[in-house]
Amino acid sequence: RQTVLTNEVISAIPTVGSYNALLVLVPAIFGGQQDVSTGPCNSCTFSSHGTLLDGGRANREARLLVDGISIAVPQAGGTNYLTDTRNAQEVSFTTSGSLGEVESGGPVMNIVPKSGGNTLSGGIFATWGNGALQGSNYSDELKAAGLTAPNPLIKAYDVNNSAGGPISRDRLWFFGTLRFQGNSNYIVNMYENKNAGDPNKWTYEPDLNRQAFKDQTWQNASARITAQLSPRNKVN
Repeated sequence: RQTVLTNEVISAIPTVGSYNALLVLVPAIFGGQQDVSTGPCNSCTFSSHGTLLDGGRANREARLLVDGISIAVPQAGGTNYLTDTRNAQEVSFTTSGSLGEVESGGPVMNIVPKSGGNTLSGGIFATWGNGALQGSNYSDELKAAGLTAPNPLIKAYDVNNSAGGPISRDRLWFFGTLRFQGNSNYIVNMYENKNAGDPNKWTYEPDLNRQAFKDQTWQNASARITAQLSPRNKVN
């Protein structure tokens, strides 16, 4: 059983363009983080034969492939390799009945990157967001329960450039990408220390005017060469 997400679908939906953000689009696939993805996930696992919460084997049986080659951590199924799904030709999910290219019985996600062609072309994709574009559900009930402040978004951005074309018409092509991503958001119930740097004070005192935050950036560059060796054989 297989589900295919085409490049048109991936480009049209409002996600961060990483593999963990696409998991929610496929029925029976469970995984990633249980929140809106604001950037790539480091080694997110996924499953279809059970849940990630049962602590069992199911959450380690999924495999992540790029053009049929496994990039998953064998014992976990996730990866630290930052896959660029915005520049994918398609992404396919096999939820059951996998063939011999994987050693487990879990779901398989295969990302097929774009290749260059006989026409020189390129593209650019850019997004930006900050806390002013975000709603809030911080209520008096949550405040009374001990949530001193919410964790709103500070900023999130994604600038993705790509270009491809012929090196030798009908025989050899190139495709390259350059991508800059980042996001920052505040952390719930964590604050900077008022006493930091004071040699006379050794205790932690929260500075409620300076909430702690997490800042992450990713920079990716990739190049892909495709050669047509014969009418029936192509090499990437």
